[in-house]
Amino acid sequence: MPTYVLLLRNDASGATQMLFNLVSGYAEYEKSVQRFSGELVALYPVVGRFDAISIVRFQDPGACLAFVLASEGDGQYAEQLQVLELDDLHQAEAVHLAALRAVAADESSARAAARKEQ
Repeated sequence: MPTYVLLLRNDASGATQMLFNLVSGYAEYEKSVQRFSGELVALYPVVGRFDAISIVRFQDPGACLAFVLASEGDGQYAEQLQVLELDDLHQAEAVHLAALRAVAADESSARAAARKEQ
């Protein structure tokens, strides 16, 4: 299951409730994640631009987006970041190298064609 980091910001009353009802708030948040077939890995209250950071797993990006949209309807803004696994990075590297090789081959062909015309 893909892992996501959600940066959470509540409206004023939600932020206060989160700090004062941390234990029950954690259980409530976990239940809301589970309603969307997700798994709560961790939930950390923070001080600063955001009120909390959660690490969650969902079956697919659509399930995570549905959760985020439902949360926003409840007065909580969530910035969604998908965690990249090592396999994702290897795949990106392979695609990038293939693209570089294709560009180099095209440039080489163009130079060869230009030499033939001379």
